[in-house]
Amino acid sequence: MVGKGFNWIDWLFLFWGLAKTYSAKIFFRQNSLDLRENL
Repeated sequence: MVGKGFNWIDWLFLFWGLAKTYSAKIFFRQNSLDLRENL
């Protein structure tokens, strides 16, 4: 039971980290496009 709990938490943090990096990439891409358009 403890092992399964830790595995579930590890997967949760893994997906949370991937989602953060993915959203950060999209955020930076949009900002770079906006900066180019403003220039």
